[in-house]
Amino acid sequence: MIMYSTIPQEIIYENIDKVNRTQEMVVDGITMEVQPMDGMQAKIVRLISADPQLFLNEKYAPGQVITMQPFIST
Repeated sequence: MIMYSTIPQEIIYENIDKVNRTQEMVVDGITMEVQPMDGMQAKIVRLISADPQLFLNEKYAPGQVITMQPFIST
């Protein structure tokens, strides 16, 4: 990406490391993008699904806090 600006790039990119990082995870078979919080909790940012019924479920609404469960594959 090329950005033409009179503002120095040090000012433009000074907070690039402070951007909230998100990650994808699967909860109850639903793929969602979450923002990790304290401990084992995460805030739902968005759902990644083609099922319109999931978007009507308040349990998975953006902004809801969920508990992340560790997954151990066997």
